Amino acid sequence: MSATPGVWTHVAYTYDGNTVHGYLDGVERLSTADPAALVARGNSLRLGVDGAYQQFYDGALDDLRLYSRALTAAEIRSVMETPVGSAPTTGAPIGSGELRLALSAAVPNPFHGKTRVTFTLPTRLDVELRVFDASGRIVRTLARGAVDSGAHEIEWNGLDESGHAAAPGRYFVRLRAGRLEKTIDLVRLR
Repeated sequence: MSATPGVWTHVAYTYDGNTVHGYLDGVERLSTADPAALVARGNSLRLGVDGAYQQFYDGALDDLRLYSRALTAAEIRSVMETPVGSAPTTGAPIGSGELRLALSAAVPNPFHGKTRVTFTLPTRLDVELRVFDASGRIVRTLARGAVDSGAHEIEWNGLDESGHAAAPGRYFVRLRAGRLEKTIDLVRLR
């Protein structure tokens, strides 16, 4: 079970004494029997493989939560949508009601001069809407900051941050809203 490098991913593991379950973005991706007992190894918390290979976690964490019991799949999804310092959601988590986080396909796509990107937020959230080239470099930031709930439309005129025309090719538009993320692709023609 591995996450995509460079993309914020919610990762959760549970162990109930018999089975290890692994979740990526709230979806169970691993379930394996492991009746071995947990063994205390001093005062350290290690992420990654703890053993002869010494392959430890190499990345960034913006939230780490430890529980004294194995959470259910529904609890994992609820925790995934609950900001740090907030109580877990008791009803439906963000993105499961009538209004969901959505990033619609750009129109037109492919495009020559301008294209429009539409997104919908379930609640007021801090947003970052960016265009990346195929190698992952930021081409243009289209929006950044707190945005109210509802539908929003942003136009990209095909220019980079310096005001130069972006080269023809494939691009990706990534919406980060709070802890949620969506990505679409688009093609700029000559």
